[in-house]
Amino acid sequence: NLGYWQSAGDHATWTIELPVGGKFEVSCEYAVTPESAGNSLQLLCGEQRLNATLPSTGNWETFQTVVLGQLMLAAGQERVVVGPAGPTTSSRTGSTGPT
Repeated sequence: NLGYWQSAGDHATWTIELPVGGKFEVSCEYAVTPESAGNSLQLLCGEQRLNATLPSTGNWETFQTVVLGQLMLAAGQERVVVGPAGPTTSSRTGSTGPT
């Protein structure tokens, strides 16, 4: 669970280990209030980037899942970075996490 993004520089990073390469669908489970709706999320993995604009889920306790897209990844280690794709519209921009 990630939350309280306050600037475009806020982010989380994971190192993943893939036993086999291939095309992978990437989704994100999130919660966003109406005041923070419209913030953009980006996921970076190597040279690839996925973006999504997050609509309101009604409150911080109601989660929805959005498919960000697909990544072509090779077997081995990959670094995944998730953060806002620009300025945030609230001091509390939502709770997000990869699924």
